[in-house]
Amino acid sequence: MKKYIFTSVLTITLFAISKLFMFSTAIHSTNNFSLLEGQITLGTPLPSTLNFAGELVPIDNYDVYLKMEAALKKQNFAATKTNSMHKRAKQWFKVIDPILKRHGIPEDFRYVPFIESMFRSGTSARGADGFWQFMPETARHFGLRVDEEVDERIDVIKSTHAACRYLKALYKEFGSWTLVAAAYNIGEGKLLRTMSAQNNEDYYTLTLNKETSEYLYKIIAAKEVFTRPSDYGYTVN
Repeated sequence: MKKYIFTSVLTITLFAISKLFMFSTAIHSTNNFSLLEGQITLGTPLPSTLNFAGELVPIDNYDVYLKMEAALKKQNFAATKTNSMHKRAKQWFKVIDPILKRHGIPEDFRYVPFIESMFRSGTSARGADGFWQFMPETARHFGLRVDEEVDERIDVIKSTHAACRYLKALYKEFGSWTLVAAAYNIGEGKLLRTMSAQNNEDYYTLTLNKETSEYLYKIIAAKEVFTRPSDYGYTVN
């Protein structure tokens, strides 16, 4: 009887250890992650390094890696089924890029209007409009005319200049282009309060609302897809 009990305990212990080993292996924090069972991986592995406006993305962090891969899956051809966004973006990058350069804004911000509006003007439920989805008060503050007769938010050139002025003001406040992108989405006041409450200045580990917590990943995914379109299933002439 004692021998039977000992054998049973040994079997259960070995089974538990094997499960623990498999789980720890599945979440090992390296760039060669073995994703948990049931998760679909990209056909194209993530690059060994990613950056936004020259600031490294910590993809050696397991949570960051998974969020980055999820953002890329939503923007690859298998998900979008269209090449039209590349053609539209190529048209508007020619207009936006020189303005960003003139103001000293990193070129990676060219993808903000893609994420915000897909390079289309239109008023959101909250009242934002234009490629850069300016709210009326913010637009006026940074030099755009918004009234019953004229709405310069829909003027791509003027609104891009205004966006650059806003982005420079945010950089003066935060000193990080990553946090600038987050603040553009959530608002500088809310981001400052969140950082203060959590005593944390790292976007990737801050607890934010769902939209803002995904915002930068969407921008970086757009950058990846536009930079290496064929790797994500697109055929762009």
